[in-house]
Amino acid sequence: MHPLDRADLLIATHRFGAARRELDALLASDRFGEDDLSGWERALAHALLLEVRAQRSPDGALALVERVLSGPVPLAQAWEDADGWRRSLLAWKSEQQLWAPKPVDALSEARRLIDEAEATPRAPGDRSADVLNLRATAELHDFLASTPHGPAAARALSLLSVSYWRIGELDLWSLARLYDEACIREAPHTDIASACYERYADLVFVDDAGNGGRLSPAAQQRLKTFHDLAAGVSRVRH
Repeated sequence: MHPLDRADLLIATHRFGAARRELDALLASDRFGEDDLSGWERALAHALLLEVRAQRSPDGALALVERVLSGPVPLAQAWEDADGWRRSLLAWKSEQQLWAPKPVDALSEARRLIDEAEATPRAPGDRSADVLNLRATAELHDFLASTPHGPAAARALSLLSVSYWRIGELDLWSLARLYDEACIREAPHTDIASACYERYADLVFVDDAGNGGRLSPAAQQRLKTFHDLAAGVSRVRH
């Protein structure tokens, strides 16, 4: 198994320390960056995720970013991404409270972080909001651990879809659609389900439309299933 795939497996099974060791070894290899630039960038993004979301450590994430900025970065864009992350991490470190002290407060904290990410002025391609969105996912997972069902859980699932969609360019995992599906199932026939369906339909169309912009019968059936669960939405794409 490639070390990057092994790191993904370790992250999926919550063996974060072992995953970070795999990623650190890859990031320390100039040869890996030269031979597999996209893999190097993916390893960097996953290491950032571990520090921000799993460890909730602005210091650990800053150490990672500073190492990238002081080393032989294989691509100018990676340097620009890391510089944007550094600005956001320094702002996080200056906050009096690094995360919500109680799971019950996590939903409102996640909403604040997502709103701040949306309001952050940035140039096209600027990744400085990534840290805010990753922090939001940590808060939302905390909230769902304490409140796994009900309307509030549906709102948290919807916000998770938004966060993962916005950090999609980090090439982490395609999770946005899964959380929209969970949102619709958790609160069927509600306004929040309708909102989740609208986003879900767009994602399905982008991901699954083939030649001519038409969806396969299987994709159309998925849309119908969640359209019926959401109810009251404005359209189903064909």
